[in-house]
Amino acid sequence: MDTEPNDPRIAVVVSFQQLPLKLFSAYGSELGQTPHFDRMASRGVLFDQHFADDLGEDRLRHAWWDGMTTYSAENESNAGPSLAEQSASAGIECHLISDSPPAEWEIAPDGWDTTYLESSSDSVGESLSQLFSTAESILSEIRGRGAKAIVWIYSREMPSIPIPEMTFLELYLNELPQLSEPETEPSPTAEDEEETEDVEENAISEDERTAAFELIEETLSLISTENAEPESLHIKTLNVLAAARLSEWDHELGKFFDRLEPEIDAGRSVFFLTSDRGLPLWESAVTQQLDRHQHSGPIQEETAHLPLLLVHGNQDLGERHGALTSPADLPASLLDWFGMSSDFPDGRSLWSLVRGDVEELHTHLTCRAGDWESLREPEWLLIRNRRKGIEKLYIKPEDRWQVLDVLSQYIDEADRLISLLNQSARS
Repeated sequence: MDTEPNDPRIAVVVSFQQLPLKLFSAYGSELGQTPHFDRMASRGVLFDQHFADDLGEDRLRHAWWDGMTTYSAENESNAGPSLAEQSASAGIECHLISDSPPAEWEIAPDGWDTTYLESSSDSVGESLSQLFSTAESILSEIRGRGAKAIVWIYSREMPSIPIPEMTFLELYLNELPQLSEPETEPSPTAEDEEETEDVEENAISEDERTAAFELIEETLSLISTENAEPESLHIKTLNVLAAARLSEWDHELGKFFDRLEPEIDAGRSVFFLTSDRGLPLWESAVTQQLDRHQHSGPIQEETAHLPLLLVHGNQDLGERHGALTSPADLPASLLDWFGMSSDFPDGRSLWSLVRGDVEELHTHLTCRAGDWESLREPEWLLIRNRRKGIEKLYIKPEDRWQVLDVLSQYIDEADRLISLLNQSARS
């Protein structure tokens, strides 16, 4: 992207620890309503095949910061200048704002001006409001200096339980199954009627409140048992809870984007939204009980498939790209927007797809989660665990949820993909 030497620009990235695609109608979900996200998508670019490259719990770094996949990062000779180092060489500031103290991999390398908040609120809305308010103050200060900057916002807040008590009870109680049989109440006295005449018709009683939270506790205990099924009443109940928190999340995100939008329209800002992983925490306890997880490990569609949205000023109508993209592509894309060529081992600029320069950025992607590893092509997904001697092959995108292992029917394809995975591991 062309830019003048002294053109003040700010690239804004909003990222989340977990953000499953199943939450968004823009990705085909019917779980909840996300009008603000949908509006962003309607004028931005959605990348439909964006996948994690590392789902391990013991990570010490991230492709967001260095533009390297996990396998490349294991070979020290592949290491080059980080995003912050390359930005600094062009006078671009790097700011990281997070709503919680970071885990090891969440700590950005040297060169980032970091702000870590500690929210005391249980409300996703209040936590995000505080995070975005801090980000807006930093953005305003940067604009006042006419500087170029990357402002990276990272949140552990996600649309999952527990949600604020009244949000759930007031908005979503009627969607839950019958909580208890109504008890026979004595006829109200005139005094009772006088006391309650100002109470709303649909006010929630203390008994209903207690019953609702007893159901939540029962749900949380049941989903960790082997008897829990993904389509059970209890999982549907938790999906209702997630929908409530999703509304709060979408509302706060929309307010932040509304204030940023004039800068985007003027070409002074660009906006990215993504996440580190997909699977909601409550589903993890359930789906790990399923046979496919026992035999195919944690690299599942709902975990590895991530949202990626880009909104820029030269775009009025939304578009979608189905090419494979990786978290390692974000650093290269950010520098490209500032008119810089980048030097990352694995990252490729998303702008090449947006401009129509290329039809694909990667022929394949790798991912790792502990002993499990995978190699993904547009038509195939190979998953293996060498220690356990497990190899599985799935046809994509038809077998979205990795139900049918076809390795025995496509031995040649499996051998080819295994060879590619071995090459990536050695690189």
